[in-house]
Amino acid sequence: MTYDPTQPAYRLHTLVSALDAAADRMLGESFDISYGRFLTLVTIQVLGAPTQVELAGARGVSAPAASRMVQSLVEAGLVTATRTDGAGNRRVVQLTDAG
Repeated sequence: MTYDPTQPAYRLHTLVSALDAAADRMLGESFDISYGRFLTLVTIQVLGAPTQVELAGARGVSAPAASRMVQSLVEAGLVTATRTDGAGNRRVVQLTDAG
């Protein structure tokens, strides 16, 4: 199967990729944060205090990917991740003042 750069799906993918790269560059230059981290912080703000599983679902990423992102945000001082009482290894994620 070959791709056709004139097809709408291909053109849309190219446009979205360019917008993602531009957002990543602008946020990096202005705030020293990646677009992915920014979207994660916004998602946490919108959801309130989601669990990592809820955050993963809202962002459309795997639980391990969300866990890695949360850990990097904790290390940067932008969020806290607190274990909840109950079964499993659930952690509630909240923004810090810096986040």
